[in-house]
Amino acid sequence: MLVIDETGMIGNKQMHRFVEEVKKQGAKLVLVGDPEQLQPINAGKPFKEMVDQINVVELTEIRRQKVDWQRQASVDLAQKRTQEDINLYAVHDNVHYSDENSDAISKLVNDYMNNCNKNPQSSRLALAHHRINVHSINQAIRTQRKENGELQNGQLFKTYHGPRSFAAGDQILFTRNDRELGVKNGLLGTIMSVSENKLTILLDQDGDHLYKKITTSPKAYPYLEHG
Repeated sequence: MLVIDETGMIGNKQMHRFVEEVKKQGAKLVLVGDPEQLQPINAGKPFKEMVDQINVVELTEIRRQKVDWQRQASVDLAQKRTQEDINLYAVHDNVHYSDENSDAISKLVNDYMNNCNKNPQSSRLALAHHRINVHSINQAIRTQRKENGELQNGQLFKTYHGPRSFAAGDQILFTRNDRELGVKNGLLGTIMSVSENKLTILLDQDGDHLYKKITTSPKAYPYLEHG
C-alpha cells in the first residue's frame, strides 16, 4: 500500500507516475489531503478533480483544538467563512486591529518583547506579508533587545538582503539551501559569537536533526537575514 499525504500539492505528471507504478506493482493507492490547501507547483490539480468526481471519506471531527469556539473557528476557515473565523478570534481578544502600519508594528513588537520576558523558554513568531514590514519588525525588536543589553558588539556585514548588523544573541534566518553548510532555506539559528568577519551559529532543530554549531561568514554565505 502506498499512502500519500498532502496529495493536493501533486500535479498531473507526478500523479500519473504514482498511479502507473502502483498498478504495475499490484498495490493499493491511498490519497490523503485537502484540495483547498496548498496547490501544486506543477500543472494540473488531479486530487481536486478526483474529490469532485468520486466518493471520498471525509474527516469532520476537529481534534487539534479542544475549546468549542476554536473548533467552530476551524470549521469556518475550512468552509471559507474567513471573516466569521477572524471575528471569533477577535471576540476572544486574539486578534487586534490598528489603523496605521507603524502603530501595528509598534504594538506587535511590544507584545513580542513582553512575551519574551514572561516566557523566555517559549518560542514565538512575528509575521508580516511584505519584506519591508518584516525588516521593520526585525529592526524594532533588535532595538529593544539592544536597549535590554541582550545584543552587544554587533558588526555590520554585507548580505544578499543588504547591509545587516549581526551580534551574539541575534536570531537569524537562512534564506537559501546550502548542502555543504548543512542548512536549508527557512532554517533559523542563533549567533553564538562574532569575530574576524565570521559568525558561529547554533542551528535550531530541523526535523529529526539535532542542534549543531556551524561557522561561516556572510562573504562565503551571504544569504542571511534577521529572524
